[in-house]
Amino acid sequence: MKENVQNLLMTAFKYHQKGELKLAEDLYIKLLKIQPLHFDALQLYGLIVAEKGQYKLAQSLMEKALSINPNDIKVNNNLGLTYSRMGIYPKAIQYFSKSIEIEPKYLEALYNRGMAFQAINELQLAKNDYENALNINPNNISVLINLGNLLQEKKNFQKALILYEKVIKLDPNNYHAFNNRGHLKYSLQKYSEALSDFDMAIHINSKYADAFSNRGMTLQILGQTEAALNDYNKAILINKQFIQALQNRANLLCEIGRIDEGLRDLKNIYDLNPKFPYLKGTMLATKLRVCDWKNFDFEKREIEELIQNEEKVSQPFWIIPIVNSAILQKKVAQDWCKTNYGHIYRNKIKIKKDLKRKIKIGYFSADFHNHATMYLIAKLFELHDREKFEIYGFSFGKRYPDEMWQKANAHLDNFFDVSKKTDFEVSTLARNINIDIGIDLKGYTLHCRPGIFAHGVAPIQINYLGYPGTMAAPFIDYIIADHILVPKENNDFYTEKIIYMPNSYQANDDSRQISQKQFKREDFGIPNNCFVFCCFNNNYKINPDIFNSWVKILKNVQNSILWLLEDNETAKTNLLREGRMRGVDLNRIIFAKRIPHAEHLARHKLADLFLDTFPCNAHTTASDSLWSGLPVLTIKGDTFASRVAASLLSNLGLDYLITKNNVEYENLAILLGNNQNRLTELKSVLDKNLKTSPLYDSKKFTLDLEEKYLELINQ
Repeated sequence: MKENVQNLLMTAFKYHQKGELKLAEDLYIKLLKIQPLHFDALQLYGLIVAEKGQYKLAQSLMEKALSINPNDIKVNNNLGLTYSRMGIYPKAIQYFSKSIEIEPKYLEALYNRGMAFQAINELQLAKNDYENALNINPNNISVLINLGNLLQEKKNFQKALILYEKVIKLDPNNYHAFNNRGHLKYSLQKYSEALSDFDMAIHINSKYADAFSNRGMTLQILGQTEAALNDYNKAILINKQFIQALQNRANLLCEIGRIDEGLRDLKNIYDLNPKFPYLKGTMLATKLRVCDWKNFDFEKREIEELIQNEEKVSQPFWIIPIVNSAILQKKVAQDWCKTNYGHIYRNKIKIKKDLKRKIKIGYFSADFHNHATMYLIAKLFELHDREKFEIYGFSFGKRYPDEMWQKANAHLDNFFDVSKKTDFEVSTLARNINIDIGIDLKGYTLHCRPGIFAHGVAPIQINYLGYPGTMAAPFIDYIIADHILVPKENNDFYTEKIIYMPNSYQANDDSRQISQKQFKREDFGIPNNCFVFCCFNNNYKINPDIFNSWVKILKNVQNSILWLLEDNETAKTNLLREGRMRGVDLNRIIFAKRIPHAEHLARHKLADLFLDTFPCNAHTTASDSLWSGLPVLTIKGDTFASRVAASLLSNLGLDYLITKNNVEYENLAILLGNNQNRLTELKSVLDKNLKTSPLYDSKKFTLDLEEKYLELINQ
């Protein structure tokens, strides 16, 4: 019998070594029928079924083997690997530790335990294991790469770089090392060098999905949209379940307006991993962009609960149109800032109080072109007192040959295109110039670069205008607001100190031109004898609650229509469907295409009342409407973004149009829709106050802001 068992084992082991696993497996099973507690058969059969993904069976076989010989270091290690593959890392660590306890120089177990520690984010323990493994064999490529990845995760880029370069020297065809070094260069914003590394990784392995995805990210940030999309497609073709590539492609598709396709990718990610970081908020916000409101209330409540539980739910900007809670928005911003910029040390700069020199103000943005922010702030650049201030612009966006780009160039004392510089290089440039006050005009909006401010550009750093909320960033000192936007009792919702402007926080250009074109209602498909409610906000600000209010208003104001911005075709289709479901004659919902800004301002005259959105108000859009003479009806909420229109209206003496909730909003809209005389009175007040209100007095705003700047310097 013993001889038969030994022969079976030897034959099975030969098949096993030759890779003929089915034959080996059959013989191990046969052997175990003869001798159920045969140590070698149990652990070798366990290895085969583990490779086949039958982890529960592998676990059972290896545990039986260890009951016979509990101190076998290889079986302890292999059982640890099995638990790791099952995602049961504490158990895996237990068995790896047993192997290491028996043999402290067992490199494989050290490496495996390091990976298990890394999987549960115990990075220091993982680092210790990798370093101990390298003490045993300094040239072990797998350990070098994993330690490099860990160091890169901890933002220790220089040490990680040394390890990747060592691997490439040891193995010039190691595509993982090229890819990982490329990712590191991408993180350092050295995009050309990153591209070279990704190219090399793909040259070595043309089926390397990770390198295609990473190269796509790099091409995207360099503005090579089609090439980036092509790389994402290749990555997903190689691996249809590649979540990171799906996310990258979704981001790009949404950015170029192919929102439906981007949303499909996000839904695929959700099917693969519903707990993927920052997915749920991004998905709901993307659905808002196309006015897809299925399960909106449920998903909103779920997101609010996840934020309370400090889960990674969303990037900060996309939570603004979803939740009316300043404290929840602060939590999201704090998490985002810590995750993305927590590793950067701000190089603190002392204020140089020299009364003889001018104060240097730096405005940082990607939007020095025909953009909402620039429509508001361009006049400020022109009016700054050059006896006291030098004004610098730092543009990290695309160069646009348009009116506002030219205006910025003309009215800034120095204008730097820093789009090809790294965050650290921009920070160094600003510090070398001795900028006294740095203004971040982007915050966490599209194409933002908070990393520039994380490194430090000036002794005083301010969040202003572009992002309507707290950045919750330790490197941002102040936010510019007013007493309506941020009442004193709300100060705790902001990590920044509040600079309170005496009137509205919003800069405005009182020379903004309204086209002299005499538009007629029929030019835009609007019936002549009707009451026109309009809302030209971006479609992502529309949600089912505000739409329900609009429907009630339409139903209670006879011969009225709703005039909306046509943001994208899918949103238009969905809005019409939602209207039909609520019993609205679809001829009463009309869409306005985008036209040049001066003409857009002129067509406001065709409307009777602007209906604001909530919880994300109209900002520049509200300013446009009021400047054009069209009253805005708003709801004032708890967040910065839900109080902007209230700030503007209050400064124009139109507090009457500020409501507290949807019911008040609906009732007042219905009242005005049915009372032309009252509306005419409001328009007269608006027309009169436009000429006298500080809201559209660019010179006064500039003087007020400069006074605040001087107070900051001299405090």
